[in-house]
Amino acid sequence: MRWMVYFFLSLPMAVLGLLGAGFVANAAVRWYRVSSFEGKSGFFVIGWALAGGVVAFVASLVILGMLRPQEGAGYLRGLGVVTGVLAGVLGLVAWLSWALADIPPEIDGKTLTLEIELKLPVTVKDAPAANGAELKLHSLTGNTLRVSENGRMFPAKARLEEGRWIVPGEVFLFTKRGQRMIAPVLPGVELTGFLVSIPGRPGREFLEWSDWKPRPQAPNPPWPETKASYRFRVRM
Repeated sequence: MRWMVYFFLSLPMAVLGLLGAGFVANAAVRWYRVSSFEGKSGFFVIGWALAGGVVAFVASLVILGMLRPQEGAGYLRGLGVVTGVLAGVLGLVAWLSWALADIPPEIDGKTLTLEIELKLPVTVKDAPAANGAELKLHSLTGNTLRVSENGRMFPAKARLEEGRWIVPGEVFLFTKRGQRMIAPVLPGVELTGFLVSIPGRPGREFLEWSDWKPRPQAPNPPWPETKASYRFRVRM
């Protein structure tokens, strides 16, 4: 008889678990950019909501069975313990999902595009070719590449200033996590990647162009013109 009571008391806990898991899964759809193509995001939310309901129901039965609450106030205390445990687990899952996600930074609620200008080595005399040009933005943890985003270089918009070709490019600033490194590719031009000194949450000051980089610190010599350099800003 007591287990039948626990069974019916666990039903509202299952509903709470379903709603809570659905709420977290709906947030994760945005955080992890789950595609809505063919209903993928909807199935994701429904699947996790149902799983949350089942887990909450089973966990409630187990906890109530361990506590063995008696009628009246005992049942209320038992449900309070179960609710607290469920809230704690959902909160932990939500925090971990948020902390591990590649969430784009924003300014005034708007996502950002990272714009760059690449100054080619002085030894490059001809305008860069368009075919095969690309730009990647990498997120690094230490020296390990975590994830990348494809952007674009615009050789057709290249301009010649003081004997050096400057080529613009852009890429979506897709994450706050890790160090950001740009890796431009232009056919026939020897290039390396550059670490971009931009914080996880850039402020409005980053809407302006940076200085040309890299800028070696004294007493190191200035960055040679025989190597590429870059500058950057963010665009809302």
